[in-house]
Amino acid sequence: MKNPIPACIVAPFFFMAWCGLAYWRLGTVDNSTLYKVAGVTVVLWSLAAYAIFWKRKTISERVHIDVKPNVIEVADGERFTAQFSTGGRFLSSPEKFSSALRDAANRKSHMANRSVAHRESAHVRLWPGELGISELELEAFTQLLEIEFLEPTIEIIDSEISGRDYETAIRV
Repeated sequence: MKNPIPACIVAPFFFMAWCGLAYWRLGTVDNSTLYKVAGVTVVLWSLAAYAIFWKRKTISERVHIDVKPNVIEVADGERFTAQFSTGGRFLSSPEKFSSALRDAANRKSHMANRSVAHRESAHVRLWPGELGISELELEAFTQLLEIEFLEPTIEIIDSEISGRDYETAIRV
C-alpha cells in the first residue's frame, strides 16, 4: 500500500458500523466494545493526522537536484557520477542512473548517522544540454525518480540557457 492515510481514516467506520448494527439488533453495546472502538478510532485518526503533517513537512523541505549528462548534483554540493548518458541519448542506461540516484538519495549528509532515513521530496532540474530528452526518456526518468523520492517535481532546463551556472527559482 503506497498511501496508508485513506485506510487509517476509513477503517474506524467499519468498527463504528459494527457497533451501530449491534445496538440496532441487540438494543445495547457492551462498554468494553465501545472503549475498544473509540481507542482504535483515536489511534488510527492520530496516525493519519501525523502522516499528513509529515508529508506536508517533507514536501515543503524539498532537496534540489541537478541532473546533467552522467552527473547528479545535490544542492549541498555532493556529486554522483555514472555513465547513464551515452550514444547521443540523455538516459541510455536506466540501471546506471538508478544506481547513481539511489546513492544520491541515501547520501551521508541525508542519512546523518542513521541506519534508515525517510524519503525526501525533490525538485529535480534536468540539464540535457545538446543531447535533448525524448518523451520516452522523460517517462522512464520520472518513474525512476518516484521510486527514490516523495512527489518529485521535474524542471527541464533548455539547451540555450544551460550555459549559465545557476538559475534562480522563486517559490511563491
